[in-house]
Amino acid sequence: MDYISKAVSIIKASILKSQANTLRETNRTLLLLYYEIGGYVSTNSRKGTWGTGAISEISERLQKEMPGLRGFGERNIKNMRIFYEFWSPFLNRQPVAADLGNTDLLRINVEEKDAYLNKKLDNFFSISFSLHLEIITKVKSFEECIYYIAQAKSGAWTKRELRNHLKADDYQHSGKIANNFAESIPCKNYSLAAIRMFKDEYLLDFVNVEDIDALYFNTAIYYNS
Repeated sequence: MDYISKAVSIIKASILKSQANTLRETNRTLLLLYYEIGGYVSTNSRKGTWGTGAISEISERLQKEMPGLRGFGERNIKNMRIFYEFWSPFLNRQPVAADLGNTDLLRINVEEKDAYLNKKLDNFFSISFSLHLEIITKVKSFEECIYYIAQAKSGAWTKRELRNHLKADDYQHSGKIANNFAESIPCKNYSLAAIRMFKDEYLLDFVNVEDIDALYFNTAIYYNS
């Protein structure tokens, strides 16, 4: 029955690859959303447009108006602001409310200082929001941030693995930004490793819905409008 084993192996590989691709695209959407929301919150909260406690109240209202919504507590919304404020100096203009949903916001400025990120933008979208937070709250420079993003992507690191590498101060020991982005794990195992890497609490919260029929109904309306 060797052909059965072969068939199972081929189908399993296809399933894992599709799952990894789906998670990767969902992660891209999530990062765009968080960057946009973070920019909107930053603009209004830092300039005094909103009063004290506004983020907490916004979070509570979101929970009431979108039952089952997860991942948009006060702390998480503030993390989105941190995410935006770290990256905004290297990205395009500041977003306003009308920009929410505009994926062009993450185009990189074609300036010499941003050329490296512009070339490797795929790395930015290839790690989860949790990994991004771990990196930007611990690194000391933009170059160090880019280094860890690249290494986390190529090694399909989990958050625990990333923390270990940050604690070991890999960047300082490497002496320079890595330019070799070849996967360090076998190709046949990469889909499974990618799935493991994207098992992120923010991503899982983002795709969670209380009523799957409502999600299907709203999605159908969106695509047929």
